[in-house]
Amino acid sequence: MATTIGYMVLQNLTGISVAALLGLPAAMGFLDALLAIHVCAILGYVLNDVIADAGLKLPLFVTCPFAGILVTNLIPRDEVRAITGTKGHRARRRWG
Repeated sequence: MATTIGYMVLQNLTGISVAALLGLPAAMGFLDALLAIHVCAILGYVLNDVIADAGLKLPLFVTCPFAGILVTNLIPRDEVRAITGTKGHRARRRWG
């Protein structure tokens, strides 16, 4: 409790969030990651159906991470903005 109050006082006095001081992702970065996970899970379900139609039965815990690997490797990192339209984690200013 005292730590939380200390963080609140620090943030109110300096105007700098504790997340920015510690280099933690902000709320929009968390939502970007959550949306990306859901998109990859949906693509994994679709990929599972396509593979099942071809005659190969794989469990979802194989096809969903495979879809995430495909998305991660096919989308160029430097050219794509965050899904929510905010600045990516590389553009965030580091304090200290």
